[in-house]
Amino acid sequence: MRTPPLKLADSPTPRTSRLARPALVFVLGLAVLAPATASAEEGGDAQTELAERRPPPAYRPGPPAYRPVRPYRPAPRRVYVVPTYAPRPRRVAEIAYNPMFHFGVGVNGTSVLSADGSQLTDGLDSGAGFEMSFGWRLAPRFSLDFTWLMSFHDAAVGAAGPEAALTSLSVDGRFFLVDRSRQTQPYVQLGVGAYILGTDSWDFNALTGAGFQLGGGVDFYLSRYVSIGAKVLYRGAYLDNAESTWSQFPTESTWLSALTYGGDLKFHF
Repeated sequence: MRTPPLKLADSPTPRTSRLARPALVFVLGLAVLAPATASAEEGGDAQTELAERRPPPAYRPGPPAYRPVRPYRPAPRRVYVVPTYAPRPRRVAEIAYNPMFHFGVGVNGTSVLSADGSQLTDGLDSGAGFEMSFGWRLAPRFSLDFTWLMSFHDAAVGAAGPEAALTSLSVDGRFFLVDRSRQTQPYVQLGVGAYILGTDSWDFNALTGAGFQLGGGVDFYLSRYVSIGAKVLYRGAYLDNAESTWSQFPTESTWLSALTYGGDLKFHF
């Protein structure tokens, strides 16, 4: 059998208890809100102190300027561009022309060193004259020359005449001490020749014979085709007048020693 629930008897509530309930709720609310209010006040004081420590707005640095970052670009490389035009053909180097022949004219002086043993050469004085030459440069340091020399002298009475002439036709070899490319070219000269000593008209009483010449000189090139030179040569010759046609004149012979010196002008071609 089901038992009915018990009902508590309604107890009478005094008037004081009704007034105390709202007061209790108010007190509990204050107790809960008091810590939150205190913490809020402390936080406000901290923010106020932080704001006071900050510099004024006028002294605050502005934001950094915006600088765009440039993209990386490698350094340009040198590129050889083939020319589109046709290059000019190079000129063939010309071989330097070296003249092989020369023609020269010059003046000279002749000093007679000894000419004893013949009345035709007695008292023969020193003289002067000219010469002409033609040469062939056979090698860089050798030249073959053909020379014609004339020298005029004064002589005592009874000699070759009041005026004597010495003529020489010679073949000489010149041996150069330097190569032909040098501007100054010294050389040694050696040769043989035919000599004639007599009057200007080459009369029957002239002395004839063969001899040699030995000496040296130097050539200075003004250009490839023109040069000037100087030389000194010793000349020795055996001369006589042996002629059966003129038997009334005695046969005479002599050894002629002379020193010739002078200068010349040569044209090379």
